[in-house]
Amino acid sequence: MLKVTLVNIGALKQPEISLLCAEYLKRLQLYAKLAIVELPATKHSSSAIQQRIVDDESARLSEHLATYIDATVVLLDEHGRQKTSKEFSGWLYQQSQHTIFAIGGAFGFNDTLRRKYPNQLALSTMTLQHDLARLLFLEQLYRAATIQAGKTYHY
Repeated sequence: MLKVTLVNIGALKQPEISLLCAEYLKRLQLYAKLAIVELPATKHSSSAIQQRIVDDESARLSEHLATYIDATVVLLDEHGRQKTSKEFSGWLYQQSQHTIFAIGGAFGFNDTLRRKYPNQLALSTMTLQHDLARLLFLEQLYRAATIQAGKTYHY
Protein backbone atom coordinates (compact mmCIF):
# COMPACT_ATOMS: atom_id res chain seq x y z
CA MET A 1 0.00 0.00 0.00
CA LEU A 2 1.22 3.47 -0.88
CA LYS A 3 2.55 5.45 2.10
CA VAL A 4 2.34 9.24 1.80
CA THR A 5 2.77 12.11 4.24
CA LEU A 6 1.67 15.64 3.39
CA VAL A 7 3.44 18.28 5.48
CA ASN A 8 1.87 21.73 5.42
CA ILE A 9 2.98 25.03 6.82
CA GLY A 10 -0.28 26.23 8.38
CA ALA A 11 -3.69 24.68 8.87
CA LEU A 12 -6.79 24.66 6.68
CA LYS A 13 -8.82 27.84 7.16
CA GLN A 14 -11.87 27.39 4.94
CA PRO A 15 -14.50 24.94 6.25
CA GLU A 16 -15.87 24.20 2.77
CA ILE A 17 -12.45 23.11 1.55
CA SER A 18 -11.91 21.13 4.76
CA LEU A 19 -15.02 19.09 3.90
CA LEU A 20 -13.75 18.38 0.39
CA CYS A 21 -10.31 17.40 1.72
CA ALA A 22 -12.00 15.05 4.21
CA GLU A 23 -13.87 13.40 1.32
CA TYR A 24 -10.64 12.70 -0.57
CA LEU A 25 -8.95 11.46 2.61
CA LYS A 26 -11.84 9.02 3.05
CA ARG A 27 -11.57 7.83 -0.57
CA LEU A 28 -7.79 7.45 -0.31
CA GLN A 29 -8.07 5.00 2.61
CA LEU A 30 -8.60 2.21 0.07
CA TYR A 31 -5.32 2.95 -1.71
CA ALA A 32 -2.87 4.66 0.62
CA LYS A 33 -1.76 5.13 4.16
CA LEU A 34 -1.87 8.93 4.32
CA ALA A 35 -0.82 11.23 7.13
CA ILE A 36 -1.16 15.00 7.22
CA VAL A 37 1.17 17.06 9.39
CA GLU A 38 0.51 20.75 9.99
CA LEU A 39 3.44 22.86 11.15
CA PRO A 40 2.67 26.32 12.50
CA ALA A 41 2.98 29.25 10.12
CA THR A 42 5.06 32.23 11.15
CA LYS A 43 2.82 35.07 12.26
CA HIS A 44 2.71 37.92 9.77
CA SER A 45 2.86 41.47 11.05
CA SER A 46 3.44 44.82 9.45
CA SER A 47 7.04 44.72 10.65
CA ALA A 48 7.69 41.15 9.50
CA ILE A 49 10.19 40.86 6.69
CA GLN A 50 9.18 38.39 3.98
CA GLN A 51 12.64 36.76 3.80
CA ARG A 52 12.69 36.22 7.57
CA ILE A 53 9.32 34.49 7.37
CA VAL A 54 10.45 32.26 4.47
CA ASP A 55 13.69 31.38 6.28
CA ASP A 56 11.91 30.65 9.57
CA GLU A 57 9.28 28.40 7.97
CA SER A 58 11.82 26.67 5.71
CA ALA A 59 14.07 25.95 8.71
CA ARG A 60 11.14 24.51 10.67
CA LEU A 61 10.13 22.41 7.67
CA SER A 62 13.71 21.20 7.10
CA GLU A 63 14.00 20.15 10.75
CA HIS A 64 10.75 18.19 10.50
CA LEU A 65 11.62 16.56 7.15
CA ALA A 66 14.96 15.40 8.57
CA THR A 67 13.04 13.06 10.91
CA TYR A 68 11.96 10.85 8.00
CA ILE A 69 14.42 8.08 7.17
CA ASP A 70 14.55 6.43 3.72
CA ALA A 71 11.75 8.57 2.32
CA THR A 72 11.44 10.52 -0.90
CA VAL A 73 10.79 14.20 -0.16
CA VAL A 74 9.02 16.36 -2.74
CA LEU A 75 8.47 20.09 -2.41
CA LEU A 76 5.20 21.23 -3.97
CA ASP A 77 6.38 24.45 -5.54
CA GLU A 78 5.21 26.60 -8.44
CA HIS A 79 8.78 26.48 -9.82
CA GLY A 80 8.84 22.66 -9.79
CA ARG A 81 8.40 20.26 -12.68
CA GLN A 82 4.89 19.77 -13.99
CA LYS A 83 3.52 16.31 -14.74
CA THR A 84 0.32 15.04 -16.26
CA SER A 85 -1.88 12.98 -13.96
CA LYS A 86 -0.71 9.77 -15.64
CA GLU A 87 2.96 10.79 -15.37
CA PHE A 88 2.48 11.65 -11.70
CA SER A 89 0.78 8.32 -11.03
CA GLY A 90 3.55 6.33 -12.69
CA TRP A 91 6.27 8.34 -10.94
CA LEU A 92 4.59 8.08 -7.52
CA TYR A 93 4.31 4.31 -7.64
CA GLN A 94 8.01 3.98 -8.49
CA GLN A 95 9.14 5.88 -5.38
CA SER A 96 10.52 4.55 -2.12
CA GLN A 97 8.26 3.01 0.47
CA HIS A 98 7.36 6.45 1.86
CA THR A 99 6.89 9.70 -0.05
CA ILE A 100 6.65 13.03 1.77
CA PHE A 101 5.14 16.03 0.01
CA ALA A 102 5.53 19.52 1.48
CA ILE A 103 3.45 22.65 0.97
CA GLY A 104 5.29 25.79 2.06
CA GLY A 105 4.01 28.89 3.76
CA ALA A 106 2.58 32.01 2.14
CA PHE A 107 5.96 32.95 0.66
CA GLY A 108 7.02 29.43 -0.33
CA PHE A 109 10.43 27.85 0.29
CA ASN A 110 13.86 29.43 0.56
CA ASP A 111 16.73 28.48 -1.76
CA THR A 112 18.48 26.48 0.97
CA LEU A 113 15.50 24.12 1.27
CA ARG A 114 15.15 23.90 -2.52
CA ARG A 115 18.81 22.85 -2.80
CA LYS A 116 18.46 20.32 0.01
CA TYR A 117 15.35 18.75 -1.58
CA PRO A 118 15.73 18.97 -5.37
CA ASN A 119 12.59 16.89 -6.07
CA GLN A 120 10.06 19.64 -6.76
CA LEU A 121 6.65 19.28 -8.31
CA ALA A 122 4.38 22.09 -9.52
CA LEU A 123 0.66 21.60 -9.10
CA SER A 124 0.37 24.69 -11.30
CA THR A 125 2.63 27.49 -12.46
CA MET A 126 0.03 29.80 -10.95
CA THR A 127 0.21 30.66 -7.27
CA LEU A 128 -2.42 28.72 -5.33
CA GLN A 129 -4.04 29.62 -2.02
CA HIS A 130 -2.87 27.05 0.56
CA ASP A 131 -6.24 25.43 1.18
CA LEU A 132 -6.73 25.02 -2.57
CA ALA A 133 -3.22 23.60 -2.99
CA ARG A 134 -3.96 20.92 -0.39
CA LEU A 135 -7.31 20.06 -2.00
CA LEU A 136 -5.77 19.92 -5.48
CA PHE A 137 -2.94 17.69 -4.23
CA LEU A 138 -5.32 15.29 -2.47
CA GLU A 139 -7.48 15.06 -5.59
CA GLN A 140 -4.42 14.32 -7.75
CA LEU A 141 -3.20 11.75 -5.24
CA TYR A 142 -6.59 10.03 -5.40
CA ARG A 143 -6.53 10.23 -9.20
CA ALA A 144 -3.01 8.69 -9.24
CA ALA A 145 -4.20 5.82 -7.07
CA THR A 146 -7.23 5.12 -9.23
CA ILE A 147 -5.11 5.21 -12.39
CA GLN A 148 -2.84 2.54 -10.90
CA ALA A 149 -5.86 0.51 -9.77
CA GLY A 150 -7.46 0.71 -13.22
CA LYS A 151 -10.58 2.45 -11.91
CA THR A 152 -12.75 4.68 -14.10
CA TYR A 153 -12.26 7.91 -12.09
CA HIS A 154 -9.64 9.09 -14.60
CA TYR A 155 -10.81 9.35 -18.21
